[in-house]
Amino acid sequence: MSKAPATSGFEGADVRQRRFAFGVVAALLLFGAIATPFAKDALFPLPGYMLAFGTTMIVTNLILASLLLSRGKAEDDGATALLGATYLFVGLIFLPMTGAFPGALVPGALIGTTFSAVWIWTIWHAGFGLGIVAYSTCNPSTLPASPRAAFWTVTAAVAGVAICATSGVELLPRVFGDPMKGMFTGTGEAIAWTLLAIDGLAVVATARRARESSERLWLVVAMTAACVDIWLTFKSGARFSVGWYLGKVGSLATTMVVLVALVNNVSSVYRKVRAANEALANLAKIDGLTGVANRRGFDEALESESRRAARVGQPLALLMVDVDHFKLYNDRYGHQQGDECLRAVAAVLAAGANRPGDRVSRYGGEEFAVLLPATDQRGALRVADRVLAAIACLAIEHSNAPSGVVSVSVGIACGDGNDPAGLVRSADGALYAAKRGGRACARAAEVWLPSESFAPAVSTSEASALA
Repeated sequence: MSKAPATSGFEGADVRQRRFAFGVVAALLLFGAIATPFAKDALFPLPGYMLAFGTTMIVTNLILASLLLSRGKAEDDGATALLGATYLFVGLIFLPMTGAFPGALVPGALIGTTFSAVWIWTIWHAGFGLGIVAYSTCNPSTLPASPRAAFWTVTAAVAGVAICATSGVELLPRVFGDPMKGMFTGTGEAIAWTLLAIDGLAVVATARRARESSERLWLVVAMTAACVDIWLTFKSGARFSVGWYLGKVGSLATTMVVLVALVNNVSSVYRKVRAANEALANLAKIDGLTGVANRRGFDEALESESRRAARVGQPLALLMVDVDHFKLYNDRYGHQQGDECLRAVAAVLAAGANRPGDRVSRYGGEEFAVLLPATDQRGALRVADRVLAAIACLAIEHSNAPSGVVSVSVGIACGDGNDPAGLVRSADGALYAAKRGGRACARAAEVWLPSESFAPAVSTSEASALA
């Protein structure tokens, strides 16, 4: 059974990013054209340059390969795994190439002869270009996404290249007469044009799919840099010339632009995952039926607002609101109509407590809680009065209620934030008092605060009169 095609984990590149990338391509081509007349100019060998360059290529390519192979496995995406294997090939092949380059590790070549590094460089560019062409034209569903298989396959290939280019270098045709003095042989020129053709084909193949993701877009830049590297190296004809040094800049660009694009996309994905997690966390605090906060949301808001009230010395009021005779309503009109009733009550509460810090929550069943920061008892009574009037104006039919319409009872408590549990108990007690008092009214609890920070704005009898 074949795998379904995997989708890229990266987003498609936007217009601005495409313009910038193709601007970089144009700059690279212009850079290559300007540098061409000076490519053969000799420069001094820089001590340690090849070691530093080789180490950089090894480290950056292995990092990029690791990221791509991991993403390929995570997404079961054979194409991404192939791209990772291609960059793994580059990272690993620089090990024998650095060892074969004269003066990189020891005064002469550590392995092979002076021509070994030339052939390893040739096979590197050929393998890299062919890998990118395969990545840009392959069917992802036909490729494995196994990092382990990629590692051992590429390692075996690089080992074979190293053996052929060192132990068997005398059997290979000469590319240079003398790599320190330049002068390509006829075979060398044919190889250079072949490498340019391969990498040019890779540019075209990646450009055709550049809109699909920023990964593919920046591969166009990377392969253009590879072409500039081959061209300037070919035109320089010798090591430590202007073209040779500038070609190494192109080599670095083949990795760095894709690595930067990948890191940027990983950062973007991380930000979006974080935003999604925050959205899910917020959804977990929302009651699915009424759209107001649920019990979890209320508990967190009560704790947070209580700390704030205690810290800044402001009162905190709580309204506990219960729909009267709701069980009878459900029995008479059905649960679907009961749900509509709860939604209507929640909407009225949200409209009545509409300051930025106010929080309406479904406390449980047909009971709601309204948290009013920086609100004393008098202000809470005014809110309760508006709620009672608005619910009455809804005139929701309730034939099993004495009034014939849906009504609510409200319990009110006010505190200083030092005892949030006590605030809930007081509001709950006031709610039961409202129920015992005939329903469809509001009752304010006796002030329960241990401190005298907030004296009751009205007495219990005044509260009953307001209700």
